[in-house]
Amino acid sequence: MIYEEFKENFKGGIKEALADKGFDVTIRENRTEKLNESFDSISVTPEIRPSEIRGMSEVLGEMMGNDMVPIIDPADEQMFVATVSDKVHGAGVIACPDFMENAAVKLEGDWIMPVPGLECRN
Repeated sequence: MIYEEFKENFKGGIKEALADKGFDVTIRENRTEKLNESFDSISVTPEIRPSEIRGMSEVLGEMMGNDMVPIIDPADEQMFVATVSDKVHGAGVIACPDFMENAAVKLEGDWIMPVPGLECRN
């Protein structure tokens, strides 16, 4: 197998293995030139979905139906939910660059506690 074919198979194998585990990633090939040598590398970067912070009553209303949850004025909301747009692995938003700083500004310093969905089930 030639080197270029090996690199393509390697990148495809990494992407497929991570996709099987539920990770959406971008794989980039890099080439670094130093003095009289060059080096190849592959970087794996997770696709970051947009995060969102919403009031608990809004989230519960979405899940249970708005007629089941009392309506709370957003200004009076005291509990918030941080997640990603597709609601899959949302607790991981706290690892996103600048998320906590942006959340602190938006929530005026309130704390965020991630709770993975599996912990919320029976």
